[in-house]
Amino acid sequence: MALTVSRDKTLGHGYGGERIAMHRALRYWPFKPRSGLEGAFVSLAFMAVYVLAYPWLENFWVWALQTGVQQLRLDVLVGQAPLELPWGLPSVKRWCLVGPAAEVGWWGWGLQAVVVVVSWLAAKRLPDPFLPVAYGLRLVLALQGLSLVYFALWPHHFPHRLADHTRDLFGFGVALQLMVPVVLGLTYFPLEGRLRLRVAACVVAMGYFVLSLPVKMLAHAWLVSHLGATFLPVLYLAFGPLLDVLLFVALFSWMATWLPQED
Repeated sequence: MALTVSRDKTLGHGYGGERIAMHRALRYWPFKPRSGLEGAFVSLAFMAVYVLAYPWLENFWVWALQTGVQQLRLDVLVGQAPLELPWGLPSVKRWCLVGPAAEVGWWGWGLQAVVVVVSWLAAKRLPDPFLPVAYGLRLVLALQGLSLVYFALWPHHFPHRLADHTRDLFGFGVALQLMVPVVLGLTYFPLEGRLRLRVAACVVAMGYFVLSLPVKMLAHAWLVSHLGATFLPVLYLAFGPLLDVLLFVALFSWMATWLPQED
């Protein structure tokens, strides 16, 4: 007796009956040596161009920081902190903004605490569609609350200053910009074989972080200069390197929409 295999016709179809195509990430594509070499060349070329253009980028960042300090009327100076490299390599300059944090006093501390508590209660009342926003807001508020407790107990023992904070922002920003072609070469280029879109992806991602670096440093300096050092922990933990990584993921997701859609 011959065995017959029955196949459920609903497999591969959605609730409304429409066909659900397999995601392109689950499809098998044969490795093409030419495409792989081309992607490696694009990554190495952008890294080389970045290294060669770094002196001009550095001049642009210093000009942007100095102009921003003047326009925002900040009581800070544009300084540099050399980073000594091992094996006899030349030192690297890390630019920073040097200045005092605002003295908020106990009245300012109390006002910030009230804002944190009220914002936490408001976040709990957000409707379900805004639940991801509520979770992110609660995380930021929790960090700010812990910072307020720390500064209430040890107001003069926080080891980080505005100069240290902006120096670390600059160092991480430069490292991230240099790593963008490598990360795209390992993740995006295997999915996208068109040369013009590979080049466009590097230009967009690297260009964004190059332009946003002085803006972020100035924004953090403005907040610390007006609201006090209690904002340094939350600025570093929530709006520093972590935010850059999340923004890169967002850019990558947008670039993924450039890929050809398959039915």
